[in-house]
Amino acid sequence: MEIKTHNTAGCFLTRENNGKTQLLLLYKCWPGQLECWVPPKGHVEEGESLEMTAGRETTEETGYKNIRVKKFLKTVNIEYPWADGFLHKKTVHWFLAELLNDDITDKKLSKEEQNSTIKQEWFDLDKALKELK
Repeated sequence: MEIKTHNTAGCFLTRENNGKTQLLLLYKCWPGQLECWVPPKGHVEEGESLEMTAGRETTEETGYKNIRVKKFLKTVNIEYPWADGFLHKKTVHWFLAELLNDDITDKKLSKEEQNSTIKQEWFDLDKALKELK
């Protein structure tokens, strides 16, 4: 099986709402493959730092333009076979970010993202952690 590698970064985007910390998750569906809640993330572009990528991808996928990337959390490596016949090896660099205000800009989704991202929702932290398992 041929291998495709990906270097990505994303954010666990939080906000305070009525004294509770909430986490924004995206519900994505790849028909016949996978459905799940995930934080926003995407590919590192040439010349970008990982932190820059995490912020840019979060804005592009969620529309929230006023976020602050606070700190690096962790790097994880995952592998999965996909319907395209390739084994995908993905490195994901996760950051913690906070929403500064609700100002929205147009989302900039790739064609694949437009076909897979169904909705986004704010979850209280305890429920978000259950959705991510």
